[in-house]
Amino acid sequence: MSSDSARNNKTARCTAQSTGDCPTTVVQQRPAQTLVTREAWGGIVYGCLTLPFTTPAATAVPEWAQLFGLALLAAAPVLRLACWRAMIAAGLSASRRAAAARLDEQCRDERRVRRGALLIVGATVVLLPIPPTWVRFWFVLGMVTTVLALVALVTQQCRSPAHLRFRRPRRRRSPAR
Repeated sequence: MSSDSARNNKTARCTAQSTGDCPTTVVQQRPAQTLVTREAWGGIVYGCLTLPFTTPAATAVPEWAQLFGLALLAAAPVLRLACWRAMIAAGLSASRRAAAARLDEQCRDERRVRRGALLIVGATVVLLPIPPTWVRFWFVLGMVTTVLALVALVTQQCRSPAHLRFRRPRRRRSPAR
């Protein structure tokens, strides 16, 4: 029993440390990062499902592809509102980071979420009257969506602390030197 409790104490200490030698540290994403991940995966799914049917050789874009894109555009503001709610809740909770840095980061994220919600509503209004016979436009739109989603995922993975955590740790000098 004592070895189990010692192991549990060590695990609790490792997860409580913000930095250290414990490889089991859990990295929490900010709500805005989670939003980017979800939207990027939605864009990739959209591109994978609709691009084969919107090639320039097609005569018209199928209605289901247009409805799927419209559903994604309608879901995006809902996701952004949920993200905004999570940001406000995260901002009210206690944190180890400095209050000024945390509030600055939260303000930037909130501005991006609000701006993105307005842009998505505007894009929906602009894209609704476009006819299904504009196959090249729909194909280019699907390609751009997929490429931007991939770039967002790759950029986010390269910037994430989890990616940086796997670097080789620095050697510690012995106190005798």
